[in-house]
Amino acid sequence: MKNPIHPVCTRGEEPLPVQRGFTLLEMLVAIGAVAVLTVGIASVFSTIGKTVSGGRRISQLTALSAQIESVMRQDFARMSRDGFLMIRQQLTNTGGPRGGPRRVSLNAVDPNPARTRRIDEILFFAKGEFTSSREPASANYRAVGQAARIYYGHGTRRPDTATPAPPALVDYNNGSGRLGQANTPNLYAGDWTLVRHQAVLVDPTQTNRELTPALGLNPANPADRQRMQDQEGQIALQPASLSVFRHLAPLYQSPLPPTITKPPLNDNTKVLRTGTRRQSSGLVDVITQTLPEIRDVVECSRQLPSAITNTASWYNTVSPDPANSRMVLDGNVNTSYPLLTRMQAWMDDAWPAPSDAFRANFEALLTSYNGVAVQVPTGGRIRVEPRPVYLMEALRGDPNFQSTQNVYAADYRIDQLQLANNAFIRSCSEFIVEWSLGEVDPATSQTVWYGLNRFEDRNGNGARDPGTDPLLARPFPYRVAVDAAMPPFTFPYVTRDGKLIRGKTTDWAGDDGANQSVHDRVTPQLIYGVNYPANVAAADTALLLTSYFGYTDPTGSGSRPWAWPEMVRITLRVVDPQDQTTEQTFQYIFKTPGNGVGKM
Repeated sequence: MKNPIHPVCTRGEEPLPVQRGFTLLEMLVAIGAVAVLTVGIASVFSTIGKTVSGGRRISQLTALSAQIESVMRQDFARMSRDGFLMIRQQLTNTGGPRGGPRRVSLNAVDPNPARTRRIDEILFFAKGEFTSSREPASANYRAVGQAARIYYGHGTRRPDTATPAPPALVDYNNGSGRLGQANTPNLYAGDWTLVRHQAVLVDPTQTNRELTPALGLNPANPADRQRMQDQEGQIALQPASLSVFRHLAPLYQSPLPPTITKPPLNDNTKVLRTGTRRQSSGLVDVITQTLPEIRDVVECSRQLPSAITNTASWYNTVSPDPANSRMVLDGNVNTSYPLLTRMQAWMDDAWPAPSDAFRANFEALLTSYNGVAVQVPTGGRIRVEPRPVYLMEALRGDPNFQSTQNVYAADYRIDQLQLANNAFIRSCSEFIVEWSLGEVDPATSQTVWYGLNRFEDRNGNGARDPGTDPLLARPFPYRVAVDAAMPPFTFPYVTRDGKLIRGKTTDWAGDDGANQSVHDRVTPQLIYGVNYPANVAAADTALLLTSYFGYTDPTGSGSRPWAWPEMVRITLRVVDPQDQTTEQTFQYIFKTPGNGVGKM
């Protein structure tokens, strides 16, 4: 019997070959080779993975940048000089008349030191076809207008409350605090949201809407029809603000001149929702005011906004009416404030919230908030939420979201959605807006940009070294007496036909054929106000500047157009979605309606 394990050779048979195994040394060599090969393959796959991940990351950022630019470029392309333009440049700060800088971290794990951040804003008016972003109360009702007020700036979030409560139209959003403030959802810059708020301008007397049954109301019923029709404070069944100006939003109250018919806002039987519609609430994006009426307020008001109350005959008509609107503000004439100051004050009143953190006085109150008289703190912003806060409570009919009027139930849900509709860019940690008259610095051949002092920190020491760190922007005008290194820039001016003249002193010191004189130059007071400090352009400590660009320049001879920027530069930083400790920077330059073509 043959041994299956150790076979033996029989006579005439060849011996079977011996089956030998690997030696220990060969095994070690083979294992080492496999290990090296495995590491190499893993490295290749890792590199491929990083390349794919990096490519996807770049693709996402490129798509985000393209989307941002597309929306902004369309807005700027529709900008109109039939309205005014404002740019507020502000660093994060502690607020108040003696406020100082506030350093803000990106997030709780930010490895970099906290620093001040730019929280700029820009507001202008545009022409085109605009539709409210608010969800329609009924499919047959849409709020549409041919003009809109466009606003870009950071919003602020409200802290969660122990008891869910619906947002209020009259909300000043004073419970959100300031950007960067501790114990609020706005502490870290990585949690900030950039708002794009498009407020559609609609004249309720010009709309032609066919009323159909909605929200349980039937237009065949005279009382229901009166409540459903477009009117002051209501467009397409949704609440609308009475004015772009904060001090005029709640003012349709008695006593009114006998020639003015009492608007229906304060009559509970005529509108679906009563109360002041404040843009700071984040709920309202329709305004029942026209561009001519807005111009009348800016150019014809004889009082400052803070002096307007609901107890004076402020609603008188001034003659002649320059824009042929139905009404022009008047009041007890106060000649202690020049026209330029009144114009800039009213333009400033159009910010959705009193965002100037350094104003000493609180905004005058004309209404109470939930029955309690409150003061509106400066430095506030429009409310924005990353998502509907209490949507489920509204859908479930939580007791706090119930109402005796059934039509409110739909509004409660729509309000929750609207709080997130104005969110344009989430995790936007900085927003910088600068403007240019189109001047070119002869020393660098670069475009001159105006704004808060901003420099390129080439050596990374956090402070400007004039020898190595060039200025990227500085307040208007570019020439500073104490800065010997700066070229001798002059004040440009605008001719009566709207052309911006730039160049040397001789271009405007004498008569250039259009009776222009040195007094017709564009002064910093026209841009920044009569209290503009002469040394702010040389100071690196300025925390806020507001630039105003209106209709007709009250400081020049004749009816000269107000000088406007030729271009606006937007720089924003967004937290990298792949790395929460880093930021990506995007920059865009947009053309404005400008001033016409002048000589260089």
